[in-house]
Amino acid sequence: MAVITAVVVGVMLERPPHAETTPSEGGEAVSAGGSAGSAADSAVTPSVASAANQAVVAPSVAAAPVALAAPGAPAADGNTPKAEDGAWDLSYRWKEGEHYCYRISCQVGWGDSATEMTSTNTYTAAPAPDAAGAKPDPREASPGSGTAFVVSADGYLVTCAHVVRNASDIKVTLGGQTSPCEVVVRDDARDLAVLRIDRRNLPALALADSEKVELAQEVRVIGFPLSDILGSSLKVTQGSVAGIAVGRRGKVFQIDAVVNPGNSGGPLVDSSGCVVGVVSAQLVGTRVAEVGFAVPINYAKALLSQQKIGFQAGGGGPKLDGPALVKRVAPSVGLVTMMCHGGESDGQKRIVLNYHAIVERRAGQRAGLVAAPGTPEQRDDGKLVTGELGEIFQSDSRVRLPGLLGSLATVVIDPLPDGDQKTWMHEEIWTLTSSRSEGRGGFAGLGPGFFGPRPPFGPHRRGFPGMFGPFANEPEPTTYLAIRRATFTLEETQGTTARIRKRLDLRTLEKTGDKPTVELAADGQTLFDLKLGVPQKITLSGTLTIREGGSQSIPVALTCERTTAAAAASPVAPAGPAAPASASPPVPIEPPEKRLDRFLADLRAGERDWSKCFQALQGLSLMPVIESRREEVAEVLNAYLKEKNYSARSSALRAALTWGAPRNASVIAELIKSPSDRARAARALRTLGSAAESAVVALLADEDAEVRVEACKLLAEIGGPKSLAAIQQRLAQDADEQFQAAAQAAIHKLQARK
Repeated sequence: MAVITAVVVGVMLERPPHAETTPSEGGEAVSAGGSAGSAADSAVTPSVASAANQAVVAPSVAAAPVALAAPGAPAADGNTPKAEDGAWDLSYRWKEGEHYCYRISCQVGWGDSATEMTSTNTYTAAPAPDAAGAKPDPREASPGSGTAFVVSADGYLVTCAHVVRNASDIKVTLGGQTSPCEVVVRDDARDLAVLRIDRRNLPALALADSEKVELAQEVRVIGFPLSDILGSSLKVTQGSVAGIAVGRRGKVFQIDAVVNPGNSGGPLVDSSGCVVGVVSAQLVGTRVAEVGFAVPINYAKALLSQQKIGFQAGGGGPKLDGPALVKRVAPSVGLVTMMCHGGESDGQKRIVLNYHAIVERRAGQRAGLVAAPGTPEQRDDGKLVTGELGEIFQSDSRVRLPGLLGSLATVVIDPLPDGDQKTWMHEEIWTLTSSRSEGRGGFAGLGPGFFGPRPPFGPHRRGFPGMFGPFANEPEPTTYLAIRRATFTLEETQGTTARIRKRLDLRTLEKTGDKPTVELAADGQTLFDLKLGVPQKITLSGTLTIREGGSQSIPVALTCERTTAAAAASPVAPAGPAAPASASPPVPIEPPEKRLDRFLADLRAGERDWSKCFQALQGLSLMPVIESRREEVAEVLNAYLKEKNYSARSSALRAALTWGAPRNASVIAELIKSPSDRARAARALRTLGSAAESAVVALLADEDAEVRVEACKLLAEIGGPKSLAAIQQRLAQDADEQFQAAAQAAIHKLQARK
């Protein structure tokens, strides 16, 4: 069977849906009809079957209905926002210094194969780092770059919304001339923006009809990726349309052409040089390569039409060879530079929540069918930065709920509508990694505490893949792309309580037969306290269906309820879709010293029990450091950092982020030479800081140019005079262009720190 892990790659679309529109070739909007909550509308691809699930209904509050106000309504008193007509504000209002406690119970599976996770989550609101509407602090700005392309000779260009969001001093370099620009309009749901520069007679690209794009069609990505490393020259990569995802909010193209940071906003062109899409996102991971996403150009045409901006329609022209195509397109593609200020808040007030959780795990006799092994009890501590409408800007949480239900820390925070909409939606692109493991039934990663690699951008989930199961002969994992969609409907308000219906759908783009290989369908509701501005109770139940190597339908249930700190200390009833076994007493908290002794004993065992070893490595990454024993742990970690097995190394690297010591530096530096380990190894070396400098300097002599480039980037952050001299010496004898660019950037940063 298999172990499944999940990763969020990025938010695709996020805004309250109105009547759905599909842009036509001419850029006009054509109504597609359909209700927001219908299964047909929410399908990722045509013919995807949606599992029917019974909704979980919480008791209603008997009181007279009241209207809702949009966020930011005036306050009737000094404490509770309330509109003048008596409407309450549907927004999060975590009160500074107050503790909010929630009991969470999640059950996956049935009978003696069920696994449970219960948790007590405590959130304490801290002072916000900035106020709503505050002007960006130029001292906290950092330079950024992207790509845009000309669509009108009068100075209009198209790019991605995320390229210019929260940016100042935006400039476009086109044809060797740099001009300041203004943002004419931004469509965050489609990740599109229109820019304008004060220039005329610009060479505009023809915009094709993206409805005619077909699978396997040849395309090229043109833009300015990694301009700080590779320079400001135009780069071109070739590939094909590998997938077309269809959801309620429309289409997105999956492409296998190489996409890197800085490509965002650039044109995706067909063989005749006409634009068929706007490059929007990149998917990266140790098991994923050459996967990008693009917004179909018809959505940009609709946006231009709304702004009464003319554009040239095209498509169907003669096929051009590479040089001729680039010669036609290049004059219309510009480098966008800007100063970036913080996260993508879109004007929301930021709220900092210090987060603490005590997590307990219980598994039935055959829980291996749906549960990953883990310590019976663990802590999860960190910080959440969220907005008044529920957008997550930052999360330090490491624990995930079973059943592909997401992050434990953010389970109490759902997105809210920006305005008076009754229905709204949140969509994300996920990757699911399935690792087949002999001797273990089912999808072990469905259990509590599974992880996936940290996403390069977007929401807050993080972790690492393949940490559980016997790995000695584990075959190469399979990676699936999936779209996770949550649809919310405000059903009624009674007194100070709003009832919000939630529909959760996750479907892989890959299919087994005519159905998604992995599919989650669940229904539930949230009772939201309008007066306090926090959720009171969240319920969700549904079915997780896995069609890899057969078919399994696994019940999933979640309950989350606000309670007092005293009540939270008592055991919580399981949220099982099936009758649970008799409740067992809470597992006593193990003292850190004793827990560490147990972990080290498992890791030092002569005959390794891989299940215990991976539990121990996970436990080390989560527990607080005992400084007097750091060197002891670091010595043990070196053995696992040298393991031939990828999953063992990944788990050890995660633990090294917490327990790493100078003795680990040379071993971790060797992992920079492995493409699958490079990102995690680099992060661990940054954590070690100057203690890793000598080990990283040695990488400058490696025969692989990519290793030398990574060494330059690391030394730019952790190095000193020794690094500066070593990079300058290597630069004088290394002709590789990528290395030269990386070396010069590192030298600049090191000299600036003198």
